[in-house]
Amino acid sequence: MILSVALVLVSAGLYTLHFMLFRDANYIFEYFLNDIAFLPFQVLLVTLIINQLLSDLEKKAKLKK
Repeated sequence: MILSVALVLVSAGLYTLHFMLFRDANYIFEYFLNDIAFLPFQVLLVTLIINQLLSDLEKKAKLKK
């Protein structure tokens, strides 16, 4: 939970810094929407990769026993 809050705060800080440097809220909004649009795809990829890694570790553990 603490890590989640920290990551959200870092993200908000970076968006704020970007706005302070470039003063272009429209670009930030479009970039944010693009990030949200690809979020389900990124979650799918990470889930598949983690699932594969866990399966491989489980197989190695079974073979070791």
